[in-house]
Amino acid sequence: MSPRRPPRPETVAKHTARRHEAEGPPVVRALSAAEHAVLDTVAPPAVAPGAADAREEATRIRAELEGFLRELLSWNKDSNLVAAGDLGRLVSRHVLESLVVLPVLDRLAAAAAAGGKEVRLVDVGSGAGFPAIPIAIARPTWHVDVIESRRRKGLFLQRVAERMTHANLTAHTDRAERVTFEPEKRAHLATARAVSVLAELLPVLAPLVRPGGHAVLFKGSSHSEELAAWTATKSKLWRHVETVAVPDRHLWFEVFERTAVD
Repeated sequence: MSPRRPPRPETVAKHTARRHEAEGPPVVRALSAAEHAVLDTVAPPAVAPGAADAREEATRIRAELEGFLRELLSWNKDSNLVAAGDLGRLVSRHVLESLVVLPVLDRLAAAAAAGGKEVRLVDVGSGAGFPAIPIAIARPTWHVDVIESRRRKGLFLQRVAERMTHANLTAHTDRAERVTFEPEKRAHLATARAVSVLAELLPVLAPLVRPGGHAVLFKGSSHSEELAAWTATKSKLWRHVETVAVPDRHLWFEVFERTAVD
């Protein structure tokens, strides 16, 4: 008798996807104490820590994240928004990485918020909505623009925008190079996760961010090499501000300030 052949990788991926879809959104499943702590401390900074309102806000955020993940899993059956191998770690990887950037964004947004302005954030190459949608859910007073060139993913983002409780998300299905904002609607903050290298990404972001605004870019272990390559371009559009390492993750935030030079 010939030995039984192992299942093909694509077959395993399909079975994995079906199992995770049946289980529902894994928001409270398989998280460490530290990861639960992230979900429990993402209330806006205006809410005093430990207050009843902070607990209510954390509950709202968690519920809306679950609704977003249900929508994502529903679309993923036909649209492959997220690879099957990542379905089991939607929270532990994608949602949590989207939320751990909030302390950096809050700090950078403080000046605009103190001036009574609506904080505007733009996310480029949004894909399935990470990090933009968790950010928009956690910061309902901010306006978030998401830009995604792929039609099916753009339709998904538009669908999520229509269902947002606070209506603070706008989806653009186009290449970032073709999206333009009026000066008063240019972003205070820009994010991008797994899009392209710094030397290619920063020139694309420049027209979307107002002078004095910031870009916070998600990078992996090659971040220092990318930063060196960008530095060699001698671009005057941006000034590198800092590199923020995320503990226990292969994740770094490269932070840039938009200069007044065009």
